[in-house]
Order: sequence, then structure tokens, then C-alpha cells
Amino acid sequence: MIRVNLLPWREARRKAQRQHLGVLGGMVAVLGLLIVGAVHLTIAGYIAVQSDRNEFLKRENVRLDKEIEEIKKLKTEIAALLARKQIIERLQADRLENQHDGLRAIQRASLNPHSSFRGVALP
Repeated sequence: MIRVNLLPWREARRKAQRQHLGVLGGMVAVLGLLIVGAVHLTIAGYIAVQSDRNEFLKRENVRLDKEIEEIKKLKTEIAALLARKQIIERLQADRLENQHDGLRAIQRASLNPHSSFRGVALP
């Protein structure tokens, strides 16, 4: 019987399998790094977009705060003007009432036969 030594063949096969496993391991590592890099870039993009949105909201909040302050100033000015208007209206009403009272007194006095206002022309 012929004896064939299979040890070198097995050893070569194991060496090829180890090499194949090393290449596959390297490819998996590179693919893993690519996936991690892609996820990192995607998340960094999301963070950048959200930061831009946050900055926009901060700018808008500042603008709106300024508008709110202007509105408050306008409301106080309106309230002051309305108060002045009411005072002026009240003064005019009192003035007209005083004029009417004076005219009535003059008319009553002119109709009274014992009055010294006889012959005074009414406006």
C-alpha cells in the first residue's frame, strides 16, 4: 500500500483558510469603520442643522422681545393719551356747563324786573 503524506496539504489548506479569515476580518473591520464614519457624519449633520435652527430661534426670540418692548411702550403711551383725552373732555364738559349756567343766570336776571342786567345783550 502506498502511503500519501497529507500533512503538507492540510497545512497549506489551514494557511489559506487563516489568510482568507484575515482578509475577511480586515474587510469587516474596514466596513465597520465605514459604517461608524457614515453614522458619525449623519449625526454630525443632524446636530449642525439643529444648531442652525436653535440660532434662528434665538435671533427670532430677540427680535420678538424687542417688538414686545415696543408694544409695551405704545400701550403705555396710548393709556397716557387716553387719560389726557378724558381729562380734556371732562374740562370741556365742565366749561360748557359753567357757560350754560352763566347764560341761564343772565337770562333769569334779565327776565327779573328787579334785576340790574336789563338791556344787556346776550351773545
